[in-house]
Amino acid sequence: MTEDNSIKVISFRAIPCKADGRWSVRMEAEAEVLNEGDYTIEGEIHNESTVRTARLGEGRQKITLSLFPESAELWYPKGYGYPHIYPCSMKIGRWIGNAVVGFAEASWKDRWLVINGRRIYIKAAYWTETEDAEKTVKSAADANINALIADNPSEKLYAAADRLGVVILAGSQNTGHPSSVRNEAVLSRPEISPAIQPCHLFSSREEENGCISSLNEPGRGRKALFGIEKLFRRPSSFEKLVYLTQLRSAFDAIEAVTAERIATGASRGAVTGFLKDSAPVSEASLASDGSWKILQYATRLLYAPLCPLMAIEGSKLRIYAVNSGEGEEKVELSVKIRDFHGGKKDAREYAASIAPMETKLFDEIELGRIMRNEYFCYAKLATKNSLRERNILLDTPSRLKLQDPHLKAECRKTGPRSISIKLTAEKPAFYVVIDSGPVKGIFSDNMISVRPSAEKNIVFMAEEEADLGKFVSSMRIMDLYSAMC
Repeated sequence: MTEDNSIKVISFRAIPCKADGRWSVRMEAEAEVLNEGDYTIEGEIHNESTVRTARLGEGRQKITLSLFPESAELWYPKGYGYPHIYPCSMKIGRWIGNAVVGFAEASWKDRWLVINGRRIYIKAAYWTETEDAEKTVKSAADANINALIADNPSEKLYAAADRLGVVILAGSQNTGHPSSVRNEAVLSRPEISPAIQPCHLFSSREEENGCISSLNEPGRGRKALFGIEKLFRRPSSFEKLVYLTQLRSAFDAIEAVTAERIATGASRGAVTGFLKDSAPVSEASLASDGSWKILQYATRLLYAPLCPLMAIEGSKLRIYAVNSGEGEEKVELSVKIRDFHGGKKDAREYAASIAPMETKLFDEIELGRIMRNEYFCYAKLATKNSLRERNILLDTPSRLKLQDPHLKAECRKTGPRSISIKLTAEKPAFYVVIDSGPVKGIFSDNMISVRPSAEKNIVFMAEEEADLGKFVSSMRIMDLYSAMC
């Protein structure tokens, strides 16, 4: 804003409005008029402008102006269109106020969120205030999250969400932001008891070394250990504890979100957990420095618009594919059951079309005669433009007869900020996670599985100029076998 000597603007806002099927922008300025007189009031948005003259008396005045943009596009959340926003301005005398607006009509119908007439499957996380809202919301959008649940959203959060196409679900709607929706959603989320989170055993990284020994202590130490050993074998180092704790949170999210997405016809959305937290080991999907934890990579896969899903119910392994987009998808699905030496026990191929908002059951595989602790299932869902892979272990990880995968990584610099990592394995490797240490950036994929017959090529995109030597010396790779051995 700039000030005119004869008028002092106290507040300014631009509000999108819809009446009789037509969108407009109402600009409102609260001003202290110092000199009575005739003032020229101008408004502009998206190549639409208007001018009028008004006589303003001295004292507090509310000055309004409406514009009716004819060609502006609507705002949509990620995955359902583009989040169109438009700069607009209001000028009173020599004073100029600027704002950004978007046009979106949100409502709830049969507990579904509907935006501009389109039914939205909510892929949410809980918001925790952060200093860099833009970076954190971008991380959410990059992980296919299209909604954040926030108690008291800040203007910085709204501004970032408007630009990036992320819905903000809050107690009330802020009409000045297209991303703002009054929260009426009842969404399931993965539950993990705080009592079994190892982060409660220490308050800073200075206590890392004492954390493992604390697992032997009565009370919270034993509870935390129980939370780990319920699924995995006991970790022997802090690095393994961090990996297994993060993997536990990812497993909880995978189970909960898979159940919700399988029930797409009845389910309106899901929540993976908290987006960001300051604790070194917690259920949040982003670390305090903004780097992605295992849960964030799992979220990106779980929330992909089209993805394969697998669930074990009793003695049956059910194979699904889900489409939360708006268009029909023609897919090819490949399913293989293999042992931990890489041997193949079963292989099946399918082809089908999946309608929008549909979950399709492709097959039920009977597991009664399979030694579950010796096998896993691999699924690959392919379309003309995409490829999605999933693995499911057929037994609790601590019971599995895993083999040493002998993982190898070859790194090369492919651009100013990009590094390519080729992963190979002699035996199947599960939930492989690469940690770049102090080198900040995001991997094209993580929490992956590597099979002997199929190498994986991962790209790391650094926040700054990439130093290959520093990256290689800092890089740490963990997988399920090494974490439990």
